[in-house]
Amino acid sequence: GYTWPGGDDIFDYNAAKARTTLVGPRLTRLINCMSPVISSLDVMTHSMGAHVIFKALQQQSIRVRHHFATASSVDNEAIEQGERYYNSSNACKYNFIFHSKNDAVLSFGYRTLEWDRALGHSGPENPAATEDNVKVVNCKRVIKRHGGYKYSGPVFQFIQSTLNRANPGQLPKFTQLTG
Repeated sequence: GYTWPGGDDIFDYNAAKARTTLVGPRLTRLINCMSPVISSLDVMTHSMGAHVIFKALQQQSIRVRHHFATASSVDNEAIEQGERYYNSSNACKYNFIFHSKNDAVLSFGYRTLEWDRALGHSGPENPAATEDNVKVVNCKRVIKRHGGYKYSGPVFQFIQSTLNRANPGQLPKFTQLTG
């Protein structure tokens, strides 16, 4: 696991967002050190952790097999063609974007501070502008709060079944998790 000081409340938001710029290159170095001894890399991010991995992936040398993004606190268009993290998202063989409209942190806090919707709130703004490696997982029925992903059996069952699949690319572009 890799943790970084993301902050615990809305007052930490701006400082935490600024720290993603510092932490991304650190994660790049860590992954580059591991690269000679690993055959593949799977990553799970939460909230601003999406910024961290996408910034790390801006380095062309890093490849990720699966990126499981829960409650991503990045703009909902960030991984669409021509946008900020489009190239980074393509450094992943598969991106699974888990979102829930029940996430008050993203529906109120993110929207208030960024004047935009978060990817982890409702998925990509224009899914057609994302590549085929992006799979959108609607968790509204099983996630009732921002931190709920770490306690969700259906989310972890989905991740486990995905990791066990020979070809996750055959999964539909959109999935709805149910309890």
